[in-house]
Amino acid sequence: MPVSFRILKSHKLVYVRYEGHANIDETIASFEQYASHPDCEPGQNQLIDLSGLTGYDKDFARMMETQAQKADVFLAEGAQPMVVYLSPTKISQKMSAMIVKSWEPFVAIIPIIVQSVSEACDILGVHSVDLKEALKVA
Repeated sequence: MPVSFRILKSHKLVYVRYEGHANIDETIASFEQYASHPDCEPGQNQLIDLSGLTGYDKDFARMMETQAQKADVFLAEGAQPMVVYLSPTKISQKMSAMIVKSWEPFVAIIPIIVQSVSEACDILGVHSVDLKEALKVA
């Protein structure tokens, strides 16, 4: 599956990585796995790594439906998570822009686009060395 996730519970962070073509059906399947995971909690910040992206489905209406499902989980119990998109390439920046636009109806979701891991870590309050170490053992 070109989309995978790891819950870094000690960092209150979910790391999501896309490789290849981002498919909405696969995104939904991965999100459903996350939502039913015992370590899934409202308010977990999300780091979405799009650095390996080569293409994506451009079905904006379907993406909006998916975002509504995600918002139900992300915003439970009054949570206000940050969703940081690591977008170092032109294709990932285009996808990030579309995704950020799809979050507009959900004012409690804070989407941010960055181009480097260090920027993402600064925003999320995580040291990049800690993040890299957590991803090795997770």
